[in-house]
Amino acid sequence: MQCPVCQYKEIGDEAKVCPNCQSDLVAVKALNSVEKRLKRQNNTITALGILAGLFLLLLIGAIVFLPLGKKNTETSEVVVTKVESDSLQMANSQLQKSNATLNQRVQNLEAQLKECREEPKTMEYTVRDGDNLWDLADRYYNNPWKYVDIAAYNNIRNPNLILIGQELQIPKK
Repeated sequence: MQCPVCQYKEIGDEAKVCPNCQSDLVAVKALNSVEKRLKRQNNTITALGILAGLFLLLLIGAIVFLPLGKKNTETSEVVVTKVESDSLQMANSQLQKSNATLNQRVQNLEAQLKECREEPKTMEYTVRDGDNLWDLADRYYNNPWKYVDIAAYNNIRNPNLILIGQELQIPKK
């Protein structure tokens, strides 16, 4: 075995750590094992797909190219038409499912777009020298008693204590 970190080559199969760089070889062996299993599974799936395709070709070929007189030819055409019809129905069903999924995605995206286009529910305000919540409420709501709403929205315990540079969210009317 060869260390994947330092490329040291003289490592026994039972080693758990590289003698040269002390890298953990147990994880490398596990990854190699998983990789081999995945390659085998992929090869098996590919082989099964090829076999299924060949079987389907043989079946269609037998139906189409083994006419035993006029009656069998008509039967072959009916069977081929039935196979084509079944394939088209299956494809149609899959397309309908895909269409439903796409319609749902479009609806979700339209709802998200609508939310993005909506006006913000608050506005940001940076406290300046001389500001207080009473004056801010009077300025934005034409009602100084609404200072309580601004304080509550911003989790301000003492409405008389706001700091210069503090960012406030002023809820829209």
